[in-house]
Amino acid sequence: MKKQTKKAFAVITAAALSVTMSISAFAAKFPDVTEKTYPWALDAIESMADEGIIKGYEDGSFNPAKTVSKLESLVLISRILGVNNEKTSRIVEAAWDVYGEDIAEYELPYGKDEIAYLLGKNVISVDELEEYIDAAHRDDALKRYEVAILLTKAMDAEAALKAELATGLQYADTSDIPANAKKYVAYVSDQELMQGMEDNKFAPNDTVTRAQAAVVLHKLKNTTDYEFKTGIVSAVDQTTRQIKIKEAEDSILSHYITADTIVRYNGTVIGINDISVGYDAVVTYKSGKLYSVDFTDALIDDVIKGAFSGSANSTAKGTTITVNVIGENDTQLPSEKTTFKLSDECVITYNNNTCALASIKAGSYVKLTVKEGIVTVLEAQNKENTFSGRVDEVILEPVYKLRIEANGGEVDEYLLNSEVKVTRNGKTVSVREVLAGDTVSVTTSYGIIKSLVATSRSSAKTGIIKEVIISNTPKLTLTYDGVDTTYYVTTDAEITLSGVKSTFYDLRVGQATTIKLDSDTVVAIESAAGDEVVTWAGTVTLVNSSYGLIQLEFTDAVTGQTRTESVFVKDKATIVDYATQKTKKLSAVTPGMKVNVTGTMQTGLFEANTVIIIG
Repeated sequence: MKKQTKKAFAVITAAALSVTMSISAFAAKFPDVTEKTYPWALDAIESMADEGIIKGYEDGSFNPAKTVSKLESLVLISRILGVNNEKTSRIVEAAWDVYGEDIAEYELPYGKDEIAYLLGKNVISVDELEEYIDAAHRDDALKRYEVAILLTKAMDAEAALKAELATGLQYADTSDIPANAKKYVAYVSDQELMQGMEDNKFAPNDTVTRAQAAVVLHKLKNTTDYEFKTGIVSAVDQTTRQIKIKEAEDSILSHYITADTIVRYNGTVIGINDISVGYDAVVTYKSGKLYSVDFTDALIDDVIKGAFSGSANSTAKGTTITVNVIGENDTQLPSEKTTFKLSDECVITYNNNTCALASIKAGSYVKLTVKEGIVTVLEAQNKENTFSGRVDEVILEPVYKLRIEANGGEVDEYLLNSEVKVTRNGKTVSVREVLAGDTVSVTTSYGIIKSLVATSRSSAKTGIIKEVIISNTPKLTLTYDGVDTTYYVTTDAEITLSGVKSTFYDLRVGQATTIKLDSDTVVAIESAAGDEVVTWAGTVTLVNSSYGLIQLEFTDAVTGQTRTESVFVKDKATIVDYATQKTKKLSAVTPGMKVNVTGTMQTGLFEANTVIIIG
């Protein structure tokens, strides 16, 4: 541990981001920040203001003593990490596709794109949004120990830090630092991003001012100072761990992915085996060296499949190709041809190997990724292709399709030839007998299934019904071992409740149930013997999270009298906010809430399996 000095106020957080605030981003000086009043922060404030990171108010002041909030701090961190760089815009766009509904839930007054960017960069997670941007927390003044946590996340150091043993701290007030924050405080101190206050104290619970924020932001900027490049993945060599990324005008970025390279897909850390040709890529360099690569699915208008007919070049149109396009519901190859223009950076592969357009033979099966009307990826294969995988979903409408996950991880939807040959467990069957979860060997012609060999397996699961979905393809969500899993249910499934033959409509949320599976599809449902399923609806009057207890006031449906009962919430109970359909912790339940609790009576005590927060 480096020796702490008395001077630095290292902290992080955002500047004046009020919606009503008009900002003066490039003011060289502020009248309320001078060599006399803030000598330790002057350079940092002016530098951050010049770069448009932390800004002033419309009256020209900086207001250095004003505290900064949790939401403001996230916005500032995103600016330091490059949210406003044109080359990182793809991360923001992709993050909105993945996390847009989660962000919209919080109805933010500002900072939506910045939060999306941090999710896309894995700086924060969806589970942490409530803590940082919920209306009850986002305006809270940030504390110094919280700054240490955010700085560590911004430095991509959290995962490694969690695996380390506890680190000793030399601050005089170490005992005041929350236990879960001590590793973070040690890290930012070692990195000289934060230092002690007077009397060798860290002052973990002190709030952070705008002047202090500017100092830490300046340090973080100097530590990161990223450069970015973008392109489309054109080749991946899993053996050598080399990837090639095609920029515009045929420029190729070639890099080896080392153990130190941070590799993410839509914010999730992935390995070399998870990278696919055609992904959009944002490459980040730190001090001129490869630091991280963020991959996203290509921002596409359409994916077009068909048979390759030929190509042409012209001065006016550039490179074009003609394809016999297979329509969404075509089970045979049509004769009509369509012409497409290739982008300058188009990635071309044949049987998964990068190649030149001239290598694609007429009659080959092609899949085109089209962005803004231009082909950015052309993937060609032999006319016929055989692969193995697993049926992920059986799609009945508007036409019958199988959604199959190949053993390599790629998932796609397939139509079936009208004369398709299907066997299941060694017997010739109708394609309608193929179920989700079946292991399959598939032969396709131009991407249309011509033969399929399926194998099933039998199993059983016991748990609590969390959701019953009644539709043309009925589904059942079962909670067991603390995990929610959704299964398809056959229309002729055998359903027995307490020994009585029943229907799918008789199933209720909260019932203890055993399901029998053929592959991943439910073929039989039985209620667990001896369990009396009970549902109470009422108002929470008391919560004790430590003991897993809530007290509920409700009207007895039989007597009409008001009752107050204790409800014990199991450790693996499912707690759901009905409005958002988000899973919550028991600590989210507070007195005054309206809830539905479902569970069983055990030796006179009510044990809840499901708690639904109504409002």
